[in-house]
Amino acid sequence: MSVFPQELYDIIISLCDQRSLISCSLVCRTWVPSSRIRHFANLRPLVISPASLSQVLLLVDQHTSTISPYIRSLVLKDWAEGPSGSNSSSFYAVLPRITGRMVAVESLTFHATDWDEEEMAHGPLKFLVFNFKDTLKTLELRDCSCRTFDSLVELACSFPALENLSLHRLARLDPRGVEATDLLPPALRTIHAHGYIKKELFRWFLATKCLDIEVVTIGPILPGEAPVVGKFLRALKNNLRHITISGESTPNLHRTIDLKHNWQLSSIHFTNLMLYHHGSGGRASMNWFIHLLLTVRSSDVRSLRFSVCVHSKSAGTLDVIDWLALRTCLEKPKFVFLTFSMARHKEAVAGRWWDGYVDMAEKFVRERLPQYQDTGILCFDFEKDLITADSDDESDSD
Repeated sequence: MSVFPQELYDIIISLCDQRSLISCSLVCRTWVPSSRIRHFANLRPLVISPASLSQVLLLVDQHTSTISPYIRSLVLKDWAEGPSGSNSSSFYAVLPRITGRMVAVESLTFHATDWDEEEMAHGPLKFLVFNFKDTLKTLELRDCSCRTFDSLVELACSFPALENLSLHRLARLDPRGVEATDLLPPALRTIHAHGYIKKELFRWFLATKCLDIEVVTIGPILPGEAPVVGKFLRALKNNLRHITISGESTPNLHRTIDLKHNWQLSSIHFTNLMLYHHGSGGRASMNWFIHLLLTVRSSDVRSLRFSVCVHSKSAGTLDVIDWLALRTCLEKPKFVFLTFSMARHKEAVAGRWWDGYVDMAEKFVRERLPQYQDTGILCFDFEKDLITADSDDESDSD
């Protein structure tokens, strides 16, 4: 097998599909690193949960196991906060052993797991930080409790190579420390913020002048959050390149938030727009995104995407959008690629009506945006599977 240089084998292996990569890893020892690193790069994350703990131990904790160095994404799931029972105790005991040989982990997710719990923080968490501090680029916290904002800041700043921070539905208990800390992840470029602590998060960035963020994804923006979100976006100026705003935000959002200072914007995505309101009140709450588009000054915007969630098979749901204002807005040459993604909401009645709705919706949109009728730059992406909006049920309080 040594007739050809190893680099040539690496190039050939890089072109293989998943099934072939598995076969390549069984050919000889010299092919194992190249085949496995590409195979595991495309696999789902390794999920460690109470239900999967025994299987994970069989997979990575055997003396014959050789896959640990190639695992890139790790999820700690369903290790809920509370008094340590037998399951959580066993988890805390074996976690360092499971992850000790994982030297390539780039993504770590805490899902319904309290990283701030005392037993977790005093042992396993310190080990994870020590083991992944040089490799971790993405940190995601989903459905976790946050005792203090300081603890979140400390966790994020423990990984100097961190580029992506994703926060979904965190339960805030105490926001103290947000104005006092001067810590910040130096390599951070992407922020996903959905949940109670959006205000604290953006105040932290403003206080530490962490303004190199290029990608921002924000959940529903509520009245008490709009001023600090607007101030944060204005501070990003020429750094912000992509923004996603999810869910229905407060009416008159444009009074405190605009995009006229973000000259490097190249991509805008409005997601989980709900088509079920009726009357003037529904139109007012739906068409806030048009006001944001009118403030865009960047000449580099090429991709504009609307993700619409349909509740009813009635064609009238599309009339909620102010098409005249949208058409006028899209006459600006900076919006080149326009995509409409449509899907049924989980509460919509299932049935064969969806196929007919798809045809009707595409015709409806093209008729109201005549500048896109004869071009291929207006794309449609229809999802038949039911979806739910990734937004948070939260009440705003200052």
